[in-house]
Amino acid sequence: MKSIKTALALLAIIISTFNFAHANTPESTPESPIVKEIKNLLKSQEFTNVNQDETVYVSFMVNNNKELMVLNTTSNKYDSSIKHALNYEKIEAECQPMKSYVVPIKFKS
Repeated sequence: MKSIKTALALLAIIISTFNFAHANTPESTPESPIVKEIKNLLKSQEFTNVNQDETVYVSFMVNNNKELMVLNTTSNKYDSSIKHALNYEKIEAECQPMKSYVVPIKFKS
């Protein structure tokens, strides 16, 4: 009986931790000015290794100087190229400093 209670308590902790981990990750809308600026910055970057259509999610913050800081991406293949193109680039779009954003970037072959 004690092991069942322990297992249920552990399961409840795991589920609540998973929900809290994803609760504070706002995703910007595809039409937002931030997305438009990021797309423009990435257009100047040469992505030569695009073999198939792929969507990469880019997690970033904007510092107090309105500079992008890429936290991570969902692709090992494009990670360094995206970080090179976006890190510390100034943006004009209004956004909350030090707030985490997630933007989908679509690569087409």
